[in-house]
Amino acid sequence: MEGLFSHSRTSSASAIFITFLMVFSTTVSVLFVDNVQAHDVLDEVIWEESGSNDTGWMRLDAVNAQPELGQKAQFDWQMDFAPGAKITNLSLQIRVNGSLGLSIEEPLIISKNSGEALFDWYGYGRLGGGDSLYGANPHEGRLTPNVDNSAEILIPEDAEITDMILQSLSPADPAVSLNPIDWSVTSTIQNPNDGSMFMALDEEILLVDAHADPIIIDVLDLSSPGIIYDMDYDSSSDRFLFATENNGVMQMSGSSYEMLSPLPNPFSAGKITQIHLDSNGKMWGFSQEGLLSLNSVGTGWTMEQAGGTSQWPFGIVKEVFEINGIIYAANWGNDLQSEDGAGLMRWDLASMTALNPWSTANQLHSDLITDIAQIGTQLIISSWDSGIGRYDTNSGFWLPTWNTGNFLISNNVNGLEVVNDSLFILLESHLQTYNTSSGSFGSIQPLSSLNLFRETSINPSLIQWTSQGD
Repeated sequence: MEGLFSHSRTSSASAIFITFLMVFSTTVSVLFVDNVQAHDVLDEVIWEESGSNDTGWMRLDAVNAQPELGQKAQFDWQMDFAPGAKITNLSLQIRVNGSLGLSIEEPLIISKNSGEALFDWYGYGRLGGGDSLYGANPHEGRLTPNVDNSAEILIPEDAEITDMILQSLSPADPAVSLNPIDWSVTSTIQNPNDGSMFMALDEEILLVDAHADPIIIDVLDLSSPGIIYDMDYDSSSDRFLFATENNGVMQMSGSSYEMLSPLPNPFSAGKITQIHLDSNGKMWGFSQEGLLSLNSVGTGWTMEQAGGTSQWPFGIVKEVFEINGIIYAANWGNDLQSEDGAGLMRWDLASMTALNPWSTANQLHSDLITDIAQIGTQLIISSWDSGIGRYDTNSGFWLPTWNTGNFLISNNVNGLEVVNDSLFILLESHLQTYNTSSGSFGSIQPLSSLNLFRETSINPSLIQWTSQGD
């Protein structure tokens, strides 16, 4: 009995030990099994009781599009979960980057099991980049008067635009900008053949036509001219002349707009900043070094009056006027912004000699002259800082100056134009008129009331555009 009992205990212990080994072995296999990801597809998967899964960023390429059959490109993205698993806090992020070539046309992401649309960009164009406007493309519109806000581009919230290319398809709209442009009109000249206007804007020339809609019809390319100081038209040769910073005096045909060979450079006389064809058809050039004339065959310049004298001081000539056989040249000193001008230098075309200059050292009201107009026998001389001076050519006397002490609302006068019996005076932010028949001042208009984009400008310009031409 005892032996039998002892044997029985031994057998029981062995059974327990074997069972323990079986359980332990199973436990060990569970503890050391590889961590299974929810989207892995294996023949046999052991799922964790709970956990989380982050797939990270994955690139998905849609393929097999057949546009002729109306079949869009597709891709399948399979993610497996344990049967009966409860999924919470599921989020889906979509990332595109057009600058790296990661974009897709009207993507639609659908759950296969439920048919639910997880992401729908249908009808919104390309995600990650766009090659068309939202709505009508291409867009056609006009400024009313200074803004056209009817063209739209649709982008996702928080998207960052790295590159934008805007193509202007209409030749009638050559100048396009996404931001307001602040430019200075350095010179204007009207084409007597068709009435169109050339406007030099620092380094470019706009060609505008009042009969076109919009009026800007072209931008002339002068091949890096630098600043375009001045323009003139030679009717005897039907050519336009452009005084430029880098290319000297350039020429263009008045009929074909073909660029011609430039005029020779007066190397010893510096850059010509102003050109003038006098009433006799002779061409004059003005540089910091003096006054030059072009010979009759157009092959060279002659220094008629060297600078650095009491009658012709050194300085940049900003404006040139000819009245009754006298050339008046506004000397602005060494820099157009330095305000160290020398008044008006004068040249007599009959005697071909320099006359005594006008400046604040004698009777001129300012040394920074911006414009000159003629009303009867009076010279009306505007200035940058001291209003308007007046000179009677018959009597040879100076008349009282117009300034803020009597009739003007600003001493900063940028330009003058006489149209019929009205003198228009362009001030810093207003346009003031003077009736030449009655001798009285008229209306004062803010520039903003004339639909100008900015009420004030660094260098506003007043231009008379006549009805000459076709």
